[in-house]
Amino acid sequence: MSAPPPLQIREANAHLAAVHRRAAELEAQLDAAERTVSTQAERLARHDQQMRAALDELCRAKDRQNRLVLTGAGPHRPPGVGIGSGGRFSSRGRDHISSFEEFLPQLSIERDATSAGVGGGAGAQVENNSERAGFIQSS
Repeated sequence: MSAPPPLQIREANAHLAAVHRRAAELEAQLDAAERTVSTQAERLARHDQQMRAALDELCRAKDRQNRLVLTGAGPHRPPGVGIGSGGRFSSRGRDHISSFEEFLPQLSIERDATSAGVGGGAGAQVENNSERAGFIQSS
């Protein structure tokens, strides 16, 4: 078998050098992509932590609000007038809430149901207290 001509050897060496350059470019792109993904993952983890902290605080505020509403305290209601057991919030807590997208609509539904007096809310309790006190309400 005879040796390849010098021109063919130069072309093969040039092709091999081009393949090595391309491999180096792809490795650099892969490294950059891995750094980007790592940075994004860290940023998402921090954001998730901030959102969980915000949700925890929101749940604590909601629980404080529920305690005030259920005990009848607060500037919006005279002392001793609770909302009754039927109007309680469902306060599911953060362990049952997977995202803000799930939590916020539920919060709105509970607020609307409570303000409308659904299920024996504040209006029903005031009515019952008035009846007990001997007041007659006109229809």
